[in-house]
Amino acid sequence: MEAITEEQISEAAFRAFLKRGLNFTTDDLADELGISKRTLYKRISSKNEVIRLLIDKERNRIKEIQKQILNNDRLSSMEKMKKLLTVQPESESRIMVQDLRLLKRKYPEEFKYLERLYSEDWEDFFRLMEQEISLGRIREINPRLFRDIYLSAVTSLRSDKAFPESIAEITDILFHGIIAGDRII
Repeated sequence: MEAITEEQISEAAFRAFLKRGLNFTTDDLADELGISKRTLYKRISSKNEVIRLLIDKERNRIKEIQKQILNNDRLSSMEKMKKLLTVQPESESRIMVQDLRLLKRKYPEEFKYLERLYSEDWEDFFRLMEQEISLGRIREINPRLFRDIYLSAVTSLRSDKAFPESIAEITDILFHGIIAGDRII
């Protein structure tokens, strides 16, 4: 049998994750690949490595979607900013907030890795935000503080809502505030 590739492992991990969430096992992964667990461990060192492969696969997919958003001339800068904040990996359509808590509890290094990836690659967003600030469409705020507030809100979610709905709500609150209509305090 030919050697198993990282891509095959990450595809199988994705399928196993969709079936069992983070509770998938290396046995599940070996079954998905149609190989023995022993053969699997010749290619990977641990489930932690598999989780990182899965995170990297989804990050690459997100970066591709972000690129499409940024290159879409039909969207305003504000629409691009909002879409950039709400774009989700394919797997996150099924991720519940408790999956993130489980990742943080059982795989703290992988959770830190995911957090670090989420905090990187904000330069395009910052550029759009600074453009909107200079046009007077956004108040003068520190873009990095905005990012930190957003990331803090995402990583501290406590509800049982699906992840995409929670992200959309956070984005809506950050963009539109909590005041209804044109009311001024």
